[in-house]
Amino acid sequence: MPVFKKLPAPTGRFAVSSTLYHFVDHARKEMHISKKTGQRELMVRAWYPTDTHTDGIIATQKYLNDVVPVMQKQFTQKTSLPGWLLKPFIAVKTHTQLQSSVTTEKKVFPVIIFSHGFRAPIELYTAYIEELASHGYVVFGINHTYATYTTAFPDGRIVYFNQQHTLDTTPASDHELEVWVADIHFVLEKIKELKSTDTVFKDRLDLENCGFMGHSFGGVTALAAAQVESACKAFVNLDGPLSLYKHRKQGSSKPFLFMVQEYARSNNTADTKEKIHKLIEFCHASKAYGRIIEIQGAGHQAFGDFVFLKYPLAKLFGFDVGTRGSYAINACIRKEIVTFFNNHLHTSVSNAHTSNNCCNCIIERL
Repeated sequence: MPVFKKLPAPTGRFAVSSTLYHFVDHARKEMHISKKTGQRELMVRAWYPTDTHTDGIIATQKYLNDVVPVMQKQFTQKTSLPGWLLKPFIAVKTHTQLQSSVTTEKKVFPVIIFSHGFRAPIELYTAYIEELASHGYVVFGINHTYATYTTAFPDGRIVYFNQQHTLDTTPASDHELEVWVADIHFVLEKIKELKSTDTVFKDRLDLENCGFMGHSFGGVTALAAAQVESACKAFVNLDGPLSLYKHRKQGSSKPFLFMVQEYARSNNTADTKEKIHKLIEFCHASKAYGRIIEIQGAGHQAFGDFVFLKYPLAKLFGFDVGTRGSYAINACIRKEIVTFFNNHLHTSVSNAHTSNNCCNCIIERL
């Protein structure tokens, strides 16, 4: 029984490949376990542009294999339906080739660091990431340990989402944001090492043109990290609530793209007005180019591969993917993301894109 639509094919001229890294931050203790004796460990997957294989069948990266058992358990708990209904997730085909080298068509490629939403693994943003890689970006997707369904380490250990994790209070969300921003800083330092020593990426990464991106809490993380990391030139926030960012009244010093769900779908008028007020307030306080786009018909989970769940699975999981066609929403978001980063992470771009026009920032609707 099909439970998931096909992932859309990337539109860029490059094929896509990926490799997986296990990074250990010896300077930080893991704060999400009671003993706090271990170091912070992260699994980070890098997607990158490669050349298309011409020698027959192409092996591709598997999709969500480590996550499916956890999803099956949660699905049964929420719906009382058998977990085997989600087994077809394992058969979902990605467009990411295995065992490929970085294309030699260009010498170096801009870098994007991606943070997932709370609980969601980075692989649930495959459509966006493959699209960016196909357009010549190296995308490092972080799985923030204990804040995603499951994380599998190379030695066989599997750690799960910390059920005591919460963003319900300001101290809790502030603390979690500090952890995630520190994750981005650490991964950025490891990427610098990869540029010098890695067999895949040695001398192939353009760290002069680096951007951040994320969805939901990961979008807030991209925003917060961009303000403190000098290496970041621009960032994208996919429906990350500004209420979780305590410095929102200071705006941004870096060019940004906010893409948000259709607020008019909410029955809570006061909440909608407050969200719009925070967006406009942030934009007007910013010192760099900014753009806000409201995606018509989109729900919060439309900003990821959740949108390709077959009806009624998204509803049974409690995911709000919205009312617009899944491929139409995804294509619209992918196009705007690529255009934004093309405008800000390439040195040949006109300075017109970085001018201070934030006071004219309005919420566009697509």
